[in-house]
Amino acid sequence: MGAVEARLVEDVVIQIPGRSTKKLIGRLISIPADRRPIVNDLFIVKGRYLSGRTAREIVLESSFAKHHKLRPGDTIEIERAGARVRFQIAGIAMSPEYLYVVRSKQDIMPFPESFGVMFVSSDVLGPLVGKPGLVSHIVATIADPGRRPAIMREAKRLLDIYGAEEPVAREDQPSHQLLEQDLQGFQAYSVLFPFLFLSVAGLTVYTLLMRMVHMQRPVIGMLMAIGFSRRRVVLHYLSASLLIGALASLLGSALGFWLSGWATRGYTSFLSLPYILVVPRWGAILVGFLIGTGVCLAAGILPARAAARIGPAEALRAEVPVSGRVVPLDRVIPGLRTMALAWRIPLRNVFRHPRRTVSTVFGVAAAISLIMVSQGLLDSSEAAINSFIHGTLYDDIRVEFALYQDRGVVNSVRGWPGVIWAEGALEMPVEFRKGARTYSALLVGLENGSRLHHLQSDSGERMRPVDAGFLFGQVLRSKLGVEQGDTVLVSLPRTRAEQEPVQRAARVAGFVWESIGTVAYLPLDRTRQLFREDLPLPPGAITGVRVKVDPRYLAEVKERLLNLPGAGGVNVLADLRRMLDDMLALMRNIFAIMLLFGMALAFSIVFNMITINVLERSSEVATMRTLGIGRWKILGMITLENMLTAAIGVCMGLPAGRVLVDAFIKAGSSEEQMELFAFKTVVYPRTYVIAAVAIVIVVLISQIPAISQVNRLNLARATKGRVT
Repeated sequence: MGAVEARLVEDVVIQIPGRSTKKLIGRLISIPADRRPIVNDLFIVKGRYLSGRTAREIVLESSFAKHHKLRPGDTIEIERAGARVRFQIAGIAMSPEYLYVVRSKQDIMPFPESFGVMFVSSDVLGPLVGKPGLVSHIVATIADPGRRPAIMREAKRLLDIYGAEEPVAREDQPSHQLLEQDLQGFQAYSVLFPFLFLSVAGLTVYTLLMRMVHMQRPVIGMLMAIGFSRRRVVLHYLSASLLIGALASLLGSALGFWLSGWATRGYTSFLSLPYILVVPRWGAILVGFLIGTGVCLAAGILPARAAARIGPAEALRAEVPVSGRVVPLDRVIPGLRTMALAWRIPLRNVFRHPRRTVSTVFGVAAAISLIMVSQGLLDSSEAAINSFIHGTLYDDIRVEFALYQDRGVVNSVRGWPGVIWAEGALEMPVEFRKGARTYSALLVGLENGSRLHHLQSDSGERMRPVDAGFLFGQVLRSKLGVEQGDTVLVSLPRTRAEQEPVQRAARVAGFVWESIGTVAYLPLDRTRQLFREDLPLPPGAITGVRVKVDPRYLAEVKERLLNLPGAGGVNVLADLRRMLDDMLALMRNIFAIMLLFGMALAFSIVFNMITINVLERSSEVATMRTLGIGRWKILGMITLENMLTAAIGVCMGLPAGRVLVDAFIKAGSSEEQMELFAFKTVVYPRTYVIAAVAIVIVVLISQIPAISQVNRLNLARATKGRVT
């Protein structure tokens, strides 16, 4: 065993003096006043530690203090038994246990507007809450991690007589889970994005070098004829790909280190971490450089070998032209022969040069995929928030009570000015058991026909709680391994029941999709009946009220809700939306950077492909000009051919991009993340449109330099041979 610390943890209603709308729920955690905690020690950001065992002082968690603009020396009032006890803030601190400040795994929203953590002397907290000398939590470190499972089992056995719950490992602690979820997501994407970009870049380098070899056949043949060995030809093209890879990887390493510092500072700033260390990891930088260089070098092997296989006589001899009559296309498009020349030539050229067409189609499809992956991830995160805020929650404001209240308060609230509708809800943590599997969740009792909380199935179908059984979210379904119609056992946690909780059998009636949290649903009356023997519930008991409000009366209704007897925190849906946006802001910024990289790579791919397409046709263009065909007509034919090829690439790239988005989401979604935040693959129609339009614009822009160069050709020289 490492170190052990016993403490008392109590949730109470607190008030910030001078701010009538700042009544909320505070979690008081006891700490020794005469020494620092040996487990989960505090890092004092401002102020100082507690000054004495009986001093009415608190150390406030930093994110709560920052949100409410509290400083050392300010005061907070704690409501207890109808009285208010004032505490002075001695210091502002960070706790390793609350990097994300969440109440529980069932209530994971880090919402400093209505919930805060504070630390108080053990000798003060016990008498304050009527539990002198008692503890409710034991936290410990273990010297030998390999013995942790055995120690946890032994601790459960020894403490079972006191009604202790199952021990919680650090990785199952909700704040740690949220942190790990972020890090695992970053880790997954740090592999997937480079893999995608390098794959596309490697295939692009390969395609461009192959087409370069094709264009430079006469030069290769001449060099071979004057004595260049095949080995020297191979080394020449390999050196080209090596130079591209080395220069790009060098630039990418420097840019990557700078961006890693930006992302690190952004993430640590979001968590308000006091320590920020950004140092180059030379091993990782070297590996990245070698991989980038190696990918380009590998991409050049086949083109280099293809160049070395070209014989001098073969290369110096003009290529046999492709037959002018493309029978399969004529059969597919019966009227092709009678079409105007401006349409017939582009249509035939698309199929007459398969190498050129395939490489361009690949480039366009790859570019589309790169754009869609980053934008699709943004769409999916936005859809998850919208599903939770606008698809599930229809209230504007809700109040949470510190003690159970009678449903009569709902009827009272409905009569207030500005209140459109109000509903009561009964929420309580419970434990579900199916065979050997046990899992904790939040049970929510909703009014029949609830207008303010809508439930949806995985397919989007509207669902309602039924007396016949529970509606489970996808996490509970997975964790317990249940299907519709199965029977589960449900009970209150030992810490919530006044006596040994009774396990009751209940049926699983169906499943709903929950973007956030681990929740089960029942009708409100059925929830009361289920636990009325375990808890002293008043008639029509509720734990909160949800209210739909005329926006003009929002502030007034919020004030009145806070003044209700027993009212704790009040949450405004607009504040919740802003908080969720803040939580995902860093991820969105990272995806936006990836989108910019994807668009830049997409531009380079399409630009190079189209440029080579035009330059390869220099002699053909020169011939048409000598025959009297105008420049604008030639420009139209080239543009039409390129757009037809791009259209094929777009048709292939859009579904491929959708598949990649789904693959990225699945790869970045761990089982632990699904317990807290669940994402579906969503790609909005605008993303398809943006990607397609962007490629069309890039194709049009890409033609300009190449066509400008072709228009300046020496016609006599160009018609005699291919320009290289």
